Amino acid sequence: MADNTAVYEGMFILDANKLARDQDGLTSQVNGLIEAAGGQVEVSRLWEERRLAFPIK
Repeated sequence: MADNTAVYEGMFILDANKLARDQDGLTSQVNGLIEAAGGQVEVSRLWEERRLAFPIK
């Protein structure tokens, strides 16, 4: 039987200070939000920290 599940990619921009204080907790929180909406996290990886070209207001 064919699997008709759609696969999506997502990227999340997080507060670097909060991430530095509690990386595992923040990752669990984001994963929990995705799973609560019926999604499934297959892969999660942290990219390098970079400064954005423009500040977020």
